[in-house]
Amino acid sequence: PEPAAEAPPRPPEVDEEALQRQKEEEEQRLRQEKEKEAEAEAQRERQQEEEAERRRQAEATEQLRLAEAAEQRRLEEEAEQRRLAEAAEQKNLAEQAEQRRLAEEAEKKRQEEEAIGIWLAEQERIRKEEEERKRLEEEAAPPPKPTTPS
Repeated sequence: PEPAAEAPPRPPEVDEEALQRQKEEEEQRLRQEKEKEAEAEAQRERQQEEEAERRRQAEATEQLRLAEAAEQRRLEEEAEQRRLAEAAEQKNLAEQAEQRRLAEEAEKKRQEEEAIGIWLAEQERIRKEEEERKRLEEEAAPPPKPTTPS
């Protein structure tokens, strides 16, 4: 029996063209897959960078908020220190004024007492002079004449 009729052999260049086309299609498919993978990787990196930037900005914002809060506290503390210093100065001035008033009052009282002392001494001197004058007058006066009974 005759062997089954074989298909006519293809010309080798046709097979080469088909193989070349198949190879190019496979390379194209692999290139597209790699491009998709690279694009997906680039997208992930962009998202990670954006997230890192958001975290950096949030941290910077928080640091700024903390710095502003610390500055506000410092300013409030300075204002409180100034207020306390001013209150202490006012108290000091009031105490000094009170000390001056008391010293002036004491000096006025001392001067009044001194004036009273001088006046009393003068009154005493006048009284003694008057007593002395009367004594001298009595001594100088002729003795009283004895009165004879009638």
